[in-house]
Amino acid sequence: MKKIISTVFYLSLLMLPLSLRAETDVLDTAIEVISISISVDDSLNGYAIVKRCPTCADLQLSIDRTTQVSSRGKNISLHKLNHLKTNYALVVYDPKTNHVKKIVW
Repeated sequence: MKKIISTVFYLSLLMLPLSLRAETDVLDTAIEVISISISVDDSLNGYAIVKRCPTCADLQLSIDRTTQVSSRGKNISLHKLNHLKTNYALVVYDPKTNHVKKIVW
């Protein structure tokens, strides 16, 4: 009886990796951009228009109060970024929703 119980126990352990199979999804995309233009309203909702290369099409991404922005290691408030235009930044965003998670330059 003890042998049967241990056999069933070990067989159930073998099935455990199959039931916990992880799916591989790309969560966020990080891109280096050569230009970025940011526009936000008073409620910190807005958008960023980014360009990856001189011949690439513009990509419009959404921004909200959860978007983190930093420059030279210091966090910057989104209030200060309204109508900002700059070159060369790193943009991390969700490719499914086009929502910007982080901007670093």
